[in-house]
Amino acid sequence: MQAHRLRAHALLIVALLVCGLTALSACSDNQAAAQRPPANLVLISIDALRADHVSAYGYDRPTTPNIDALAAESVLFERAYSHISSTVPAFASVMTSKYPHHHGVIETYNFALSEDENTMAERLRAAGLKTAALLGVGILMPTKGLNQGFETYSVAPFRERDYWLPAPHVTDAALKWLEENHHSRFFLWVHYFEPHQPYDIVPEGYRNRFLAAPGPKALSALRKKPGLYRHRKKIIDEYDGAVAFVDSQVGRLLGRLKEMGLRDRTMLVLTGDHGEGLLEHGLHGHVLQIYEPLVRVPLIIYVPRIRPSRVVDNVEHIDILPTVLHQFGLDVAPSFDGRVLPLDGSAYPPRDAYAETWVSGQGRKVMINDGRWKLIMSDPGFGADERELYDLQSDPGESVNLAAQEYEKTAELEERLLGWMKDYVAGHHFIGSTPAEVEMLKSLGYIE
Repeated sequence: MQAHRLRAHALLIVALLVCGLTALSACSDNQAAAQRPPANLVLISIDALRADHVSAYGYDRPTTPNIDALAAESVLFERAYSHISSTVPAFASVMTSKYPHHHGVIETYNFALSEDENTMAERLRAAGLKTAALLGVGILMPTKGLNQGFETYSVAPFRERDYWLPAPHVTDAALKWLEENHHSRFFLWVHYFEPHQPYDIVPEGYRNRFLAAPGPKALSALRKKPGLYRHRKKIIDEYDGAVAFVDSQVGRLLGRLKEMGLRDRTMLVLTGDHGEGLLEHGLHGHVLQIYEPLVRVPLIIYVPRIRPSRVVDNVEHIDILPTVLHQFGLDVAPSFDGRVLPLDGSAYPPRDAYAETWVSGQGRKVMINDGRWKLIMSDPGFGADERELYDLQSDPGESVNLAAQEYEKTAELEERLLGWMKDYVAGHHFIGSTPAEVEMLKSLGYIE
């Protein structure tokens, strides 16, 4: 009997040791998996997508169920900023981690990214990834320099009054490329255009989706002005329909990535190039101003095995490239203007966000935002001397200019902003615009 008991104890000890070693091995495997770099990168960008019209950011209309589902698995940045309300300069900042006055692309027309820049695509291609950009608007044409590093670079046809590619066609092209290339490591950039004017490019079922619905809460204050209320609601309804249409295509792309078994090996970044004015400050469109609706964009980053979270601190487009390189185990250049976003819930040190806009014949406007206070000022180098100070905590609509009342805060932010403006300005790579490009830019509202 005693021998049986000793044998049973010995077997129990052996079993416990085996279980313990198995658990340790599993723990070690999990830790290794958590530290393993992703194999692939998919960058999804949506033209003129402002953060506050994405449901995951608190919008009271169901515009983005597929983006919301991605956000629930990702790190969502509540206060992410584009550096300029214009497409080509914005993407130049994403691809180089430099502010517009550092990379020299200061307008969507006339300027191109210099070949001296080392872009996201070039860096990832050098690391062994196949690279492709499938872009739904003609203004991202190769002459703008954003094609650097892409083995495949496809933009919308450049035909008279046909400068965009419908979102389903962009998705079809992306799915076809994935079918042909998913066995390799890859970087795929997909850009959708539809939230940009004119909204009549959106299928009627989506364009009219919200027409019969109540207006968003942001319009409540206008109910006593029926004419203005109806006018603004129609514009917002069509914009929201365009957002919902693109969201459906994002859902197609994300769904296929999951079906192909790629989600567990792929880093996903979703953002807008800039926002869109929907008659705030009387502006319908973008480019000319840097109020919140025009520069605050969604930024959602998914990395396999990283816990979902929401970050309330200021982050910027220039942070995307260093964060991608860090996740892929690649060197982050000290020359970058951006920083690595930790994505693991670590505290973010206080951070100013900056934006600028360059308007031919009118000069330059610049912005600093410290998380609560925001100062917009005209560049004194162009002879203007205007300042707008807003308390975004009490006045998120930027309706009350406090520059005169809050003199000390204005002076404090102005000093920091002037330092940012004057550190250095890159030589601009001016290429001019062809007559056909001018016609396209007029059609899209970039120039008058």
